[in-house]
Amino acid sequence: MVLRLSDCRFLHGAETRACNAVVDKHFVGYSTLQFIVRGRLALSYNAHTYELEGRWTFPAFPGPRISFRTAPGCRDWHHRYVAVTGPLVDHWRREGLWPTEPEPVHKSLDLESPFDAMLEYFNTGRIARGVNALEGILLLLAEQRHRPDTPDWLARAQQLLVEPDGFRTDIADLANDLGTTASTLRRRFKAATGLSPRDWAINARLEWARGLLADSSLPINAIADQLGYRDIYFFSRQFSRHSGLSPTAYRRSRL
Repeated sequence: MVLRLSDCRFLHGAETRACNAVVDKHFVGYSTLQFIVRGRLALSYNAHTYELEGRWTFPAFPGPRISFRTAPGCRDWHHRYVAVTGPLVDHWRREGLWPTEPEPVHKSLDLESPFDAMLEYFNTGRIARGVNALEGILLLLAEQRHRPDTPDWLARAQQLLVEPDGFRTDIADLANDLGTTASTLRRRFKAATGLSPRDWAINARLEWARGLLADSSLPINAIADQLGYRDIYFFSRQFSRHSGLSPTAYRRSRL
């Protein structure tokens, strides 16, 4: 199928410098790309919870129940977003160009200027230019995503969290291996990823599970055992809570 710029339909988009909106819903039939540059935000996708502070992008899309609001102790955040729909958006998602989780925006990446230009194009009816600008932003984010600029301490922490004998959640033990304290590790890890080390490890394990469910014919109990779950029922409950589908339903949806 040949896709054209008209296969992406702009719905709405804006910048709010002091946003305190509360969103809690399923996004049906459309997707959004959100960009925050100041403040602190509490965000969740089903049971996946994040706390974003500073410069982050995050997506909303059909499937999970998504909620976000000002985090406790913060009055508001500086917010930009765009909402779009259509076959081109679906294509971006299939190609891995549309993000599927929150991503920190490096201080060296000027995302404000292209985002503002995109919003101006869309809001003044120059839709083709807006679509081109949106795709350019997605490419900038994809390029940043694949840069090998993860700090050494964070790369080592993530490696230790997902070692085959582990998916460790003993933070004191992990911090000791990294030569730091548990409180310092929790603070630095959450500032870098938006998640606690424990939540990051659970997300990594369930992402691995999703890959095995989609790309292999392993029985579900074998997948649970491979990922270190001693109780298949606990694995199924945790997978369902975080993914919105049971392992069986998720596998069926990917066939």
